[in-house]
Amino acid sequence: MQSPTCVNLRINTLQEAKVIFHAVDLGLLGMMARRLDTHERQAITAGDVYIWEEKGIGSNSSTGIERWTDGIAWGPSITRDNFLYYEERVGPVGLRYGIRSQARLHRYEKIGPLKKQTYSVYVDTPHGQRKRHLMAYFTDQTSEKLQTVSQRRDLSEIAVPLGMYRPAGRQASSQRNGTNERQGGQLHGTSRIKSML
Repeated sequence: MQSPTCVNLRINTLQEAKVIFHAVDLGLLGMMARRLDTHERQAITAGDVYIWEEKGIGSNSSTGIERWTDGIAWGPSITRDNFLYYEERVGPVGLRYGIRSQARLHRYEKIGPLKKQTYSVYVDTPHGQRKRHLMAYFTDQTSEKLQTVSQRRDLSEIAVPLGMYRPAGRQASSQRNGTNERQGGQLHGTSRIKSML
């Protein structure tokens, strides 16, 4: 069974996200080798952080993942500080499949939905440019209780080379424009994200 790249961790800044990417490159943390199976998807919990590499044109067929699947139904994305955030939806469509579906519904009713935080980068490797993704999960109740990068002795002193991890996708556009994004006709700005996080 694959383990998350990190557990019991909260990502607060882009620099912290880059520390996780670099810790993977240094061999201090693991990168996901394949898509999560049913049991691994059902085991996702607040504090789990995953790093995975996207399989693209020119990638070795034995490495990379075509897309991330976690078995959770999510609402529309909200952009804040160049991260994308999603909120779990629970209902007939949103229930996780398998024996833990009722447990997930009970947790949802008791402490609220999971939140997913994502960030994507390009990085140059000996095998060419690669696109990598960070997925971090938390809840409102756990957000302040999880460890931060600065509290982890194995992560706090990692120095990330300047410019090594370049923003990809919508994050790159958002960082260039310095603006929040619109999606589905609604402004994803500070007021809405505060109510979600």
